[in-house]
Amino acid sequence: MSDNVFLPGIAPNTVRTKEGKVLQIPTGWILLEPGDAALTRRTKVAGPHWVVQENKGRKTFSRGLFAEGATIARIQKELEEERATEGYSKRKAADAKRRQKVQSEYVEDFLGAVVTFLDFDPRHQSIG
Repeated sequence: MSDNVFLPGIAPNTVRTKEGKVLQIPTGWILLEPGDAALTRRTKVAGPHWVVQENKGRKTFSRGLFAEGATIARIQKELEEERATEGYSKRKAADAKRRQKVQSEYVEDFLGAVVTFLDFDPRHQSIG
């Protein structure tokens, strides 16, 4: 566990260290819940933060991160402005088109591989 990665606390606005010590969230900090990767990345780069993760079995689940409320609000506003631009919309549309092309090629390749694999069975001709 890194210096700024903690376990969920036993009470609201607390976190636990890996040794079990309970720490109070600094005043003015809020929880940024997981879900917006760009906002999370930029908040981590912007300054001090505490990441909250929970292990269940062999999996690690993010519960979000705590950071200064003003920092999170500023970055959210910047992201909203950036996402409202025409260039952003065009880039997202181009990304979706590229992903769809790759997916279509994959489906064709996969079907071809299945048909080739089933070539030993005379019934395979009904698939292709």
